[in-house]
Amino acid sequence: MTNSNNINNQFARFVSTSPLSSIPHDPSVTLASNCVRDFFGPTVQLVADALMSRSGGSTLAQIIALIETKAYISGERSNERQKIMRLAKMRSSTINTMNSNGDPPSPASVRASLLTLIQHSIVNVKKRTRSFTTSKKSKHAVTRHKSTYLYEIDIDRARIFPRYPQFVEYIKKQQDETAAILVEEMLVQGRVRTVQAITLTVEQIQKQQEDDKGETSSSRSDHRYTSRQAVLESFLRLARNGYIEEVSKVKEMKEDDDEGETEFERPVVTANSNDDGFDHDEDPTVVSLLRTGPYKNLPSKAIWRINTDMFHEQMRAVRLGWLVAERYNHKIQSSGSIVSAALKLAAHNRFGNTNLKSSSNNANNSHGNSSIGAIDFESIHNFTVEKIPRFLPKTIVQNLEKKEGGVIDNIYKALVELTQESNPVVVEQVEVAPGQPGQCKFQIQTRRLVEYLRDRIVHQIVWDTHGEIAARICSILRSNGYMESDQIAAASMNPAKDTLELLYCLYRDNYIDLFNINQGKQHNVSSMIYLWGYSRHRCTRTAADNVCKALCNMRLRRQHEVEVGSNWIEREKEADATDENDNEADKLMKARFWQGLERLDNAAIQLDETLIILKDY
Repeated sequence: MTNSNNINNQFARFVSTSPLSSIPHDPSVTLASNCVRDFFGPTVQLVADALMSRSGGSTLAQIIALIETKAYISGERSNERQKIMRLAKMRSSTINTMNSNGDPPSPASVRASLLTLIQHSIVNVKKRTRSFTTSKKSKHAVTRHKSTYLYEIDIDRARIFPRYPQFVEYIKKQQDETAAILVEEMLVQGRVRTVQAITLTVEQIQKQQEDDKGETSSSRSDHRYTSRQAVLESFLRLARNGYIEEVSKVKEMKEDDDEGETEFERPVVTANSNDDGFDHDEDPTVVSLLRTGPYKNLPSKAIWRINTDMFHEQMRAVRLGWLVAERYNHKIQSSGSIVSAALKLAAHNRFGNTNLKSSSNNANNSHGNSSIGAIDFESIHNFTVEKIPRFLPKTIVQNLEKKEGGVIDNIYKALVELTQESNPVVVEQVEVAPGQPGQCKFQIQTRRLVEYLRDRIVHQIVWDTHGEIAARICSILRSNGYMESDQIAAASMNPAKDTLELLYCLYRDNYIDLFNINQGKQHNVSSMIYLWGYSRHRCTRTAADNVCKALCNMRLRRQHEVEVGSNWIEREKEADATDENDNEADKLMKARFWQGLERLDNAAIQLDETLIILKDY
């Protein structure tokens, strides 16, 4: 399976970091860097690490200077040091930088990598303008302005690349296959224009249909026209529901910007359009469809991207619904589905594009999220009972219709019963309408539900790493606040000596705090009072860092397995309809290889779902 029998260290040639990777290693930064390398390659990873190493943003000249001065200075080592390191068998990826990553990237490749990061919204562009006054002889003072463009990386956005398949599967369940293909194409492209997104999706659908079954040339044109309409309808629904959002254009930089250097030789998005706002080389059929019917409200010059916040809100609604169903479904029927529907309604109120639902708005000047800033917290999270059935599953609505009182009354009764529950608190009634249950307003306690879910995850992590008694100690401290070790030992029903050892282990791993109180003016250790405390924020951050570290190690293990077993992947691609592996031992090794990759994928998915709850909710 491996071809490294003659190599003492089979990990020597496996490179997963760039010369500018974070040292000391920040787990979230390391994970983001690994995701960038996995999806875009080592050069883009090097530019991303250069941006991560500087806070507050960097100019293009600063990025290039940082890469040239710090990234490849390690290549100028003496022959004596290389010999010592070679004899000590310490060939890490940092040492083999020049051999693995090649020569330092050129300024053109750095610009291209930066453009890729901007295209996928990993890097944000900020414009900083400085004013200065110049005076000349026999002339008045002249005020001039100089603009500098700063590039700042979004680490949280770089971590979500492995979640793209979950977004596609969720849209497939919510809408249809066409919407899933559209979302997948937009995730691959990063940012696309309206006509471009529709055209690329139609081509992808056409390619899949040709692969499934051969079609004649006479039927392709008609089917392609119907595909355009279906894709355009899916695009409009996604834009209305907030799954895709409009972003501003990245304009071409001038020659005098960024301290005298040209940022990009060409604009990120071309604007060679006619008077109607459409490009000359775009699909005329799609352009004509955008001018008729409900599609004319779509902005003609808009640039779109996937709204990942909306997907996270929907995923949070589903998981919190599962939590409520687990806790209260045995006594309050359909409680989990009702809470999930209320959270989906709040997400729709926050990200829904109301401008596309009105035909009186100007398509060229409408912006999807322009009115979000004017929406207050109450209008997003407070809801009336009559708006819930729209987001409930059809089976739940049918079951509620069969009960006495109908859908609205049964939802109202369930919400009122949920207001009486306190472990955890789920719903709060904020406005009462006597005699009109459909007009009563409620609010889901999202923060408390998320805190309860995070506490359960942290409790399980402490249980797995330190044992049952340690997890019990964390629960006692969370409920009672600061306590002495003797009190903790009595409450946890554990010997004082063992309790003190567990407290030290938890303190060492940043799960609990230690607070010292002096009884006098002098610092006397024997007379001090030691109080142990629990901080929810600190424990959640520690657990999230540990999950990031575990997920990064899991991804590195899979990448190494793929690199070592690349021959199996090549043979699988080149295999015919019949199995070419006649040897039974060969078949067994192949099955073990694919089974190992599947197990690593499942473990990575579970860790990423845990990380979503700890960091992104």
